Amino acid sequence: MAAFAFRVTGTARPAGSKRPVLAGGRLRVAACIFTFASDAQGTYALPIILPKGALVWDARFNLSASAGGTATLAFGISGSTGKYRAAATYTTADTLTFSSLNAATMAVLSAEEQIIMTVAAAALPSSGRLLVGFLYVFD
Repeated sequence: MAAFAFRVTGTARPAGSKRPVLAGGRLRVAACIFTFASDAQGTYALPIILPKGALVWDARFNLSASAGGTATLAFGISGSTGKYRAAATYTTADTLTFSSLNAATMAVLSAEEQIIMTVAAAALPSSGRLLVGFLYVFD
């Protein structure tokens, strides 16, 4: 079973604010650490919730060890499992990977989004950590 660590999210947008601002807006971080424990193929809800009205800049991923040559990881939401990162293998440790899919970023979220990770093709390794981080503007 996976273990989770910290979660940092922003606070509510000030009253009267209609949309996030690109210039002068506060960049916020929502992040977690997923600890590998021979996790089976399937979907895992990460403790990252992006608020309604947020404008996502990018998603970042960093592994302490290879996720194996076969297992693929996708990051998204229910109904769109690859919204923020399409399924891919992660075979290199300690390499920060950015994902800024044009269709998913720079659009104001119309509803709160619970981030999920989908593991496919093979199980994850018995040890290692995966750092998942989302940067977004909310006010």
